[in-house]
Amino acid sequence: MRREALCGDFPRSQASGKQWTMTRNDSNSWETYTDGVSRTQIDPRLPALPPGWVTLFRFGIYDQYTIQADEYDADGNMGKMYFGHEATGELELADPRMDPEVLRARGVDIQDIIIV
Repeated sequence: MRREALCGDFPRSQASGKQWTMTRNDSNSWETYTDGVSRTQIDPRLPALPPGWVTLFRFGIYDQYTIQADEYDADGNMGKMYFGHEATGELELADPRMDPEVLRARGVDIQDIIIV
C-alpha cells in the first residue's frame, strides 16, 4: 500500500504525462516520487501545506548541516525534507497535512482508539 486510503491514487504528471510512482531513495531511508522525469520527496497527491508551514530541506549530518528551501543542493544532492513552522521556527519531520484534524477536514474517517 502507498497510503491510498489517506491520499488517494497517484495522479498523472502534468510535465511528463506519466503516472507518478513512489520509490525508496537508494542512499537514504526516505521515500521519493518520480514521474520518469523528475524526482521529489513531495507527495504529488497532497494539497498545499496549512498556513504558517513551509517545506525545508536539510543537508549534512549531525551538527554539520544547513537548511534551505530548495530540495537539491548545487551538487545535485537531495536534502532530507522537513516541515518548518514559521511562527515558532521549529522543524518537524511529521507532515502537518497528516494531522488527524486536517485529515478529518478532508473527509477521511479517522477514529481514535485508546488501548489500555
